[in-house]
Amino acid sequence: MAGSLDFQFSLRVANGFFADLAAPAAQAIVQTNPGAYGGVSTVTTTPALIPNITPVTAAGWCYVQNLDPTYYILIGPTSGAMLLKLLPGESFAFRLTPGATPYAQAASGSSGSLLLCRVYEA
Repeated sequence: MAGSLDFQFSLRVANGFFADLAAPAAQAIVQTNPGAYGGVSTVTTTPALIPNITPVTAAGWCYVQNLDPTYYILIGPTSGAMLLKLLPGESFAFRLTPGATPYAQAASGSSGSLLLCRVYEA
């Protein structure tokens, strides 16, 4: 029996006379294989695979949150191509390509930043 991952996103921008709103409809993404894996790990200034998520067999969605109060964390598909920059406290969710494991790298100057990462089976 399939379950679902419920995903809702909205963005509101107000800056002087400029205003914008993006609020797509909520999504219910089918989860055929129940399961999730991950947790909090320390990210260093050397790009490395995010630990504790490799046991997931049918990766679906990935949720990351920077728990560091000072430094940003970069997330990307390989050690040389970082695509996301999470400032302190920021979070983001994205769909993973099957078989892909994201890399993370802390900002220079960090002695180790904490990253929460949860991957949900598809």
